[in-house]
Amino acid sequence: MPKKAFPILLILVGAALVLGALLSWFDNLTAAQPVGLGKWVFDVLQFLLGAAGTGLGAWLNFGRKDKTPPASSVVNAGDQNQTAVGEGARNVQTGGGTYVEHAEKVEIHAPSKDEPSETIGFIPPFKGETYVHRGKIEEDVRAFLKNGGTGAIVGLHAPGGLGKTELAKHAAEDLKGEFEGVLWMDVGDKMPHQLVGEMLMKCGVQSPPNAAYEQQKNDLQHILKERRLLIVFDDVREAALRGLSDYLPPRPCSALITSRIQQIGGVHRTFPLDRLTEEQARELLEAALGEDAVRAEAQAAAKLAERCAFNPLALEIAARRIRQWQGIENPIARYFERAQARFRELKMEGDPRWNMEFVFDLSYNDLSPADQRRFRALAVFAPTGFSPAAAAHVWEMDESGAEEVLSRFINLSLVKIVPGKFLRYRLHDLLDEYANEKLKEDEKEEREAHTALAEWLVALFDEHYAEDRTTAPEVGLEFDNLAKTCEWALENRKGTLLAALATTPRNWLFNYFRQMNDWLRWLEGSLEIGVDDTNVEGKRLKANVRKAIGDVQQFRKETDAALASYDEALKLFRQVGDKLGEANVYLSLGGAKRSDKDYEGAKKDFQNALYIYRTIGDQYSQARALYRLGDCLSEEEKYEEAVIQYEKAIQLWTSIGLNDLVESILKPRLEEARKHL
Repeated sequence: MPKKAFPILLILVGAALVLGALLSWFDNLTAAQPVGLGKWVFDVLQFLLGAAGTGLGAWLNFGRKDKTPPASSVVNAGDQNQTAVGEGARNVQTGGGTYVEHAEKVEIHAPSKDEPSETIGFIPPFKGETYVHRGKIEEDVRAFLKNGGTGAIVGLHAPGGLGKTELAKHAAEDLKGEFEGVLWMDVGDKMPHQLVGEMLMKCGVQSPPNAAYEQQKNDLQHILKERRLLIVFDDVREAALRGLSDYLPPRPCSALITSRIQQIGGVHRTFPLDRLTEEQARELLEAALGEDAVRAEAQAAAKLAERCAFNPLALEIAARRIRQWQGIENPIARYFERAQARFRELKMEGDPRWNMEFVFDLSYNDLSPADQRRFRALAVFAPTGFSPAAAAHVWEMDESGAEEVLSRFINLSLVKIVPGKFLRYRLHDLLDEYANEKLKEDEKEEREAHTALAEWLVALFDEHYAEDRTTAPEVGLEFDNLAKTCEWALENRKGTLLAALATTPRNWLFNYFRQMNDWLRWLEGSLEIGVDDTNVEGKRLKANVRKAIGDVQQFRKETDAALASYDEALKLFRQVGDKLGEANVYLSLGGAKRSDKDYEGAKKDFQNALYIYRTIGDQYSQARALYRLGDCLSEEEKYEEAVIQYEKAIQLWTSIGLNDLVESILKPRLEEARKHL
């Protein structure tokens, strides 16, 4: 060591002792835990040495003519990180084909007060007051992490509020003995380079100042190869996926990823976390409110669990709110009444994390403005689901484009597939109410979306007016959407639209759905609001409403009222010269008279209908009139004449390819009549 270095070093040490003593004395006056003098001396010495812009080795070499450069010196020049060549360094390529020098060595340091305090072994505290084991899926996640060998990468996906993070915390707590430690990473909106830097810091490692990102990635992978850690990446979002391979650990580490995103590359196995079971929901409420309280209001508790869609966060919010009402009578039932009416009741004041709307905002805000609008529009559909064709019409795009959007929504856990024979989708539980809240914020947008669905339903039922569940089963799946849209039209006083919605599906409503009270309310409501009858189409629509009202009255055995309604309809159809409508009324008149055992009157009306159908060339409806004539004749025990009518009807439907209707409607009638010959 050069002699001239000793005076400099002695001066620094002396200054450090004096300054350290003063700072230690002053800081101990206010510190919660006194700091030792030795630590202050070391810290001040480090500060002084660092302030000179170099390390201790350089100070010891001060004055030497053959000064050796450090292992790597990183500077920033323009848009590229540059590293000077030094002993033990190697070349690393960065973007644009530029090579930089990278030192193999890294520096160990203790995190400062401005850096994250959570290091290896830290697991965030549990959020809820109680945790309900999630059954098989939880066991499967743990088993795969434990027994799947080193390097297991597990994904757990679900919408917000279903307990992904809490399950991950419990899994990490239970499995930490199987690993050297647990490294918990809160991801959220962080980018890959932020995660890499934070992971290095939590491992107690700091890359050189201004280190290139390639250097940081290599440092991280090098460190993780030397340790067997369980790393939890909680709430991974789109931003972090763009460089997933940069921070996913190599063997022998394992990782658990929680995300609302389903399809994450590099994941060995994914598990969808679904709603609680009824038993798990009851267990959660009992843990929060007590078994006696839940048992005393068992029915209300079951309804509340269903109202919360068996979402654990929603149920915990409900339980906390109910606990605030201790002392009043039937607190569970009272809270259920409030929560039933408003989705916004599912929150706790003061902390947005205990707010279902805020939790869903995290997913919604990640969407583009165009997809946000499409998501909101899905609120017009019933919770039971919708077809891609319906979504495409509401979104004003072709069906293939709609499928692409729905695929994105599935991947983001916003919608899911409805099990069944036909491809249908639905919003995840409670997201339908959330979307509805969003849609209502813009009255024009809400009106346009509902109107678009109404138009699609009218066109669908008009196209399949003559078919039934056996020939067009997919049409029958739209009844819930029809009912919801009718209620919207009734509430918003769209009389003409409501009339079209309530009359076009007449055959389906009368023969299959048979929600007669609702149907009559829609029909009468359209007349009360007003149907625009200033043109021919409006008059025809009004006549169809009158006829459909007669159909409901006929079903209720209110024959006189039905006959009066049919007469009103007949007058309107004749005014506009609608022969098909006139014939259909005769068919319904005959049905009402047959129900009242007026067979002569019924046969006369059926003959009138048959004559008009033949005049306009409607073969389908001719068969309808013929088999109804056969029914009248059968009830009169005129079986030979009845067989003739049935055979004519069979011939007509067979000639136009309606073989399914022949098998399901006509042949059974024919066989029954022949038994009596």
